[in-house]
Amino acid sequence: LFGENNLAALADRAFPAPVDPQAVRALVQLRGKAPIALRLAEAIIDRGAELPLDAAIEEEFAHLSEVFSTQDARSGLLSLGKQRPEFVGR
Repeated sequence: LFGENNLAALADRAFPAPVDPQAVRALVQLRGKAPIALRLAEAIIDRGAELPLDAAIEEEFAHLSEVFSTQDARSGLLSLGKQRPEFVGR
């Protein structure tokens, strides 16, 4: 499921539902996450896989302010312990 598809394809509601129940659960969880954070995570993981550990960690830290400056991050943090956040991709 994840090896053959990028996160944008998996997050698309038109993506065909997998048969494996674990894959279905993973897909439901994935679709409930903030889209900007997912895109950045995918890019960071792809780049980081080619880097030494120290450089990969630096790559991740370099994007923290970008992720936490989004409207989705604010919604997610404000919803902690209350309700499921509604992510809008901003």
